[in-house]
Amino acid sequence: MSLRSRLTVLPWGATTSAWDGYERAWGYAVMDLPFSSGHVLGLRVFPQTDFGGYVSVWHRDPGGAWAQYVDRAPLEAGCPRVWGPALDTAAPARIGVEWTGPMELTVTMDDPELRWRLEVEETWLLRVLNALHAPLPLGTWRHRALVAVRERLLKILGLGAVSLSGEAPTGVHLVAALREMFWVSTSTAVLDGRDLGAPTVLEDCPTIGGWPLPRRGVLAVGEAHATTPDREEYRRLRRRVLDRG
Repeated sequence: MSLRSRLTVLPWGATTSAWDGYERAWGYAVMDLPFSSGHVLGLRVFPQTDFGGYVSVWHRDPGGAWAQYVDRAPLEAGCPRVWGPALDTAAPARIGVEWTGPMELTVTMDDPELRWRLEVEETWLLRVLNALHAPLPLGTWRHRALVAVRERLLKILGLGAVSLSGEAPTGVHLVAALREMFWVSTSTAVLDGRDLGAPTVLEDCPTIGGWPLPRRGVLAVGEAHATTPDREEYRRLRRRVLDRG
């Protein structure tokens, strides 16, 4: 298994959702990774969205304040588009993502300064679940009962009461359609000169704007679909961002 050979060749560009009235973001993400220091990091690498590809680093400090940093897209076309009201900080940054081994990833950022290394693994159980789950039609994510089954499975796997569908902080309806999952096995991170400690498993799920994230580190491959509340704003933003590119 080599995620590097698969994920470094993903095409970058603009896409649209197969669901009418929704926007799409496709790629991979470290949904979140809690550390023993109380900090939580996250990563979104979306080579394809309605506004083109971008990268985002998420950070929650021990006091519960969330920040999202975005590279390759304006903030209003990146993760803050969905999570904005839950953020204490949203800012542009230069973010580097390098697969340094078949299952090893290094993330760097300029401001705040971050160097984050992690390794992921696919256990035999995840290998079976990924093989069964990845080919399922996207339409199965539109049925609440089928999404609920997936959420229960995540709880059984030890991720806690994670939400995969619901209302995001901006009020849009969000579906996180995970296709494959890989455990974060080891990780180190230094943020603005501070070592964040060892990866840990939290008692409860960390939340962003009331949305529960996994209580342990996991990298997921898949796509997210969110409703568009203002179609005219969407068209203006899409023209501006794509014309700039």
